[in-house]
Amino acid sequence: MLALLLGCGGREATSLSTDLGAVEVVAPPVKPNPFTTPCLQVARAVTLPEATASCSRSSVDVPVTNTCSFPVRLSSERSAPFGVARLPLELGPNATESATFAFLPTSSGHQNASLQLVAQAEGFTQRTTITLDGTATPARTASVEARTPAPTPSELLIIVDDDGLPDAEREIGEMALWLSGTLNRVVVSDLSGSVQRPDDIAVLASESPAFIDRFTRAMHPPRSSGRRSCHETALSLRKQHQPPGFWSPDALRRTIVCIMNEADQSDRPASSMLGQWDVRFGETPTPFLVVAPFGKLDTCGVADTRLEQLALETGGFRETLCEPGWGRVIEAAERTGWLLFVLKLPVTPTVRSVERLVVTVDGAPLPSSFWRFDTFRNAVLIPAYPEPGQVVRATWETCDD
Repeated sequence: MLALLLGCGGREATSLSTDLGAVEVVAPPVKPNPFTTPCLQVARAVTLPEATASCSRSSVDVPVTNTCSFPVRLSSERSAPFGVARLPLELGPNATESATFAFLPTSSGHQNASLQLVAQAEGFTQRTTITLDGTATPARTASVEARTPAPTPSELLIIVDDDGLPDAEREIGEMALWLSGTLNRVVVSDLSGSVQRPDDIAVLASESPAFIDRFTRAMHPPRSSGRRSCHETALSLRKQHQPPGFWSPDALRRTIVCIMNEADQSDRPASSMLGQWDVRFGETPTPFLVVAPFGKLDTCGVADTRLEQLALETGGFRETLCEPGWGRVIEAAERTGWLLFVLKLPVTPTVRSVERLVVTVDGAPLPSSFWRFDTFRNAVLIPAYPEPGQVVRATWETCDD
């Protein structure tokens, strides 16, 4: 008790006295641990039926009994590749229900692991360890192979931005020299769709003695007007079948090269652009090789992400315009555009199967960095074209019977 004594008659207080009694803190009663004996009665070792690795799971029902006189809540701690597919949330006193144990292997062979069943009551837990084992059989192996044919020469359509090409006489000469040593025929157009005709020749034959001179002149077309779109120009030329014979179904494989310093003025979104070149239909698309301002620090023009996507999705490539380096363009073209070997799979593999896909050339494994799997074409693509006559084989695991 606290007493405050104040003086009477206006006198000031002269003393302060306190009388504090002892405060008693009473702790809450401690609940006893109800788990004085093991409550869960369950098989301590369980063998599961066989399962196919990465394809199917097996399961088995096992009775679980609560032998205690109070209810318990149940949970589990899994241990891959084993787990609990079904478990009763609560077991009453002396009650029995089934738990379903599952086996989902990702590799073949005999496997085992320990799994914990956890009983809870009154804030206490009791763990019961169960050893699970099972045998996984390997998935069936499927394969497809093909002998590499001689590469099909490519017909090249170059659409050049007539006012945006940097002063690159030496680089253009290098490209012309390289093209003259191949079997390619070349067509050059400006962005208006006007095919250049040096010496009144539209399709430049690379074996011609005058090819380099004609190609160099064609790469400097006069200024054109109207919408400036490499993509629309290519579509227009294809629709008009210009130049004659270039777009015929039995013509050599075509590759389109876009060289421009500005964003494509086509109204089409990227998806529509891709749809115009058979990208979504499982066919071998027309590769686009795009030389444009793609670097973050480019000061020679405006980049267009649609053109970048068009190049990548059609199996082509892109190179920055500010420092074109035709040597790099040619090297990348050989890897990805013109010499692309396609090995189609007869069935669509699962995601897991693609992860385990193995590609060999004449029996020797081909590193994964040298090929990729294309989901649209359901095919293995090898940019580094194998030697003609070599056998390319793709092997994968399948869950099909």
